[in-house]
Amino acid sequence: MYPDIVEHLATQLEHGSVIVTGTNGKTTTSSFIAAIMSDVGLSVWHNREGSNMMRGVASSLVIRALPNGKLRRDGRAISILEVDEATLPQVVQAVPPVYWSLPISSAINSTVMVKSIALLPMGAAIALLPTDTTLVLNADDPAIARLGETLQGAGALLRD
Repeated sequence: MYPDIVEHLATQLEHGSVIVTGTNGKTTTSSFIAAIMSDVGLSVWHNREGSNMMRGVASSLVIRALPNGKLRRDGRAISILEVDEATLPQVVQAVPPVYWSLPISSAINSTVMVKSIALLPMGAAIALLPTDTTLVLNADDPAIARLGETLQGAGALLRD
């Protein structure tokens, strides 16, 4: 009914969004991030309902919206979104992330679907990120560390 509902609601988030993607580790990583954000006093909206495709991202925002199309509490929240790699380009275009985490390297060698038409390598999907996005990458994984070292555009934060 309203194809731009995700973008409409996501732009109201005062603290933006953290996107967690990868083949494995999304739920654990996003749960850790949500707990940390909550501990520092932020209202955390997390799509822990289980759907990490676009419909799950939409649901996690819509259930927190008022009938007038505004987020509850004036959007004074941060969203932690688990996102399937196939949905990443679509979500990044609708929900510009403040931080983006890739917990497991096997996703780097995979391909992702863009708008259900073309396949893109994960690196190309990362290129869609806004330039003010900070990537949080596992420096102990050589493939992920290499990705952060060669990134142009979005900033990378390598962590051991």
